[in-house]
Amino acid sequence: MVSGIVVGGGTVSPHHKYVAVTLLTDETLTFAAEVKTRVGEVYSQTCSYLQQLGMQDTELFGLVVNIDGENVFADPDSKLSKYGPKAWKTSLNGMDASGEPLLQFKFRVQFYVETHLLLRDGLSRLHYYLQLRENVLLYQQPLTEEAAFLLASHALQADLGDFSEDQHHGHYFDPAHYFPSWVSCASPSLPPLSYDPPTGETGSRGNLLFHRRHCRCEP
Repeated sequence: MVSGIVVGGGTVSPHHKYVAVTLLTDETLTFAAEVKTRVGEVYSQTCSYLQQLGMQDTELFGLVVNIDGENVFADPDSKLSKYGPKAWKTSLNGMDASGEPLLQFKFRVQFYVETHLLLRDGLSRLHYYLQLRENVLLYQQPLTEEAAFLLASHALQADLGDFSEDQHHGHYFDPAHYFPSWVSCASPSLPPLSYDPPTGETGSRGNLLFHRRHCRCEP
């Protein structure tokens, strides 16, 4: 049994423990669930929350858990106790000393579509875009350096819009948030300071172009 999204901690019954689900937007949902609750119930609660906000493509996503340093998709039919660390199972409410749930999941894309045109709503497109960005930054996706710069330019437009001295105070972005670690920002072939990203794109337009460019970069 899952009691739903818990706001601001509070107390739970002796039969429930806290579980956290972090979305691609970095928003964290906290649920109170019984140890015998199945992962699929937490997933359903997460989807219900997002559906209320307009997401129609929740079936493309799953819950990821870190096991021995590796991110794996949790089996919806398995009980939470399979993935919870020992401290989560034995603690009174499933929280650590800082008040964070000891059992943490991430809501991530599990099934990819052939084209972004199949995504039916803005919230699905946003999460899908953020997943593609995460893939580029963290998972050693094969890219040329030029492709990495093009993807970064569209991501910057989607997230920040055109550079403005007044708005950005001389600091437009953190390269670590837009380039994989292997890209040298001091590359003589594509020096960042002389590389001009397309201007005038709206956030949704930059999001769309990132989708398109990412598809072209896939092997």
